[in-house]
Amino acid sequence: MERKIQKNQYNARTTVLEMLEDRGYNVDPELYEFTYEDFLNIGFTNIHVFDEYGNEMYVYFSKYEKPVTLTVLTDIYSSVIEETENEDIRIIVLLNEISNTVSNSLIKKKLKNMETFKYDQLKINITKHEIMPKFEMLSEEEATKLFEVNKFTKKELPSILVSDPICKYYNADVGTIFRILRKSPSIGISVEYKKVI
Repeated sequence: MERKIQKNQYNARTTVLEMLEDRGYNVDPELYEFTYEDFLNIGFTNIHVFDEYGNEMYVYFSKYEKPVTLTVLTDIYSSVIEETENEDIRIIVLLNEISNTVSNSLIKKKLKNMETFKYDQLKINITKHEIMPKFEMLSEEEATKLFEVNKFTKKELPSILVSDPICKYYNADVGTIFRILRKSPSIGISVEYKKVI
C-alpha cells in the first residue's frame, strides 16, 4: 500500500509539471528527469517556475500526514510566503483533503494567490485521458470576437462550475470561457463553448 501511495505522489509531480506548462509557465525539461527512484531516495523538491511575463509560480509538496486544520494550512502558507518572498501564485499539494470549513475560513482569512490540491487529485492528468475533450481557455479578445461573430451573449452559453477539476487544472476564474473540442466519429471535431460559473 505504501508503494502505491508513493507512486501516486510521484505521478502527481509529473501532472503538476504538465499543468504548469498548460498554464503557460516555462518548465525546464530537466524537471521531468526526476525519476521515481530519485523520489524514493530523496523525496520531493519544490518547483519554482516563471511564465514569459516574469510571473512566478511556486509549488510546495506537503509531507504533513495529519488532517489539515486551518492552523496547519496557515503555517504552511506562511512558510511558503517566507520562502518565495513575493505575491505571485502558489500551489500547495497536500496529502489530506481540506474540509469545507477550512476552505471557507481560508476565503475569510484572504490567503490570496494560493491554490490547494490533494495528491490523489493529481495522480493522473485529466486533460490527457482518452475520453476527455480538449479544453482551451479563451482570452478576453477571443471571447469578445466569439460573441460579436456568432451574435449571442455569455448568458446563453452552457456553464461549467469553477469547482470542476478542469477549471482547477487551468485555474479558471468565474466568467472564463472555454472552447471545448470533442472528437466525433460522424462529424470529425465538434466545437462547444462553456462559461465558468
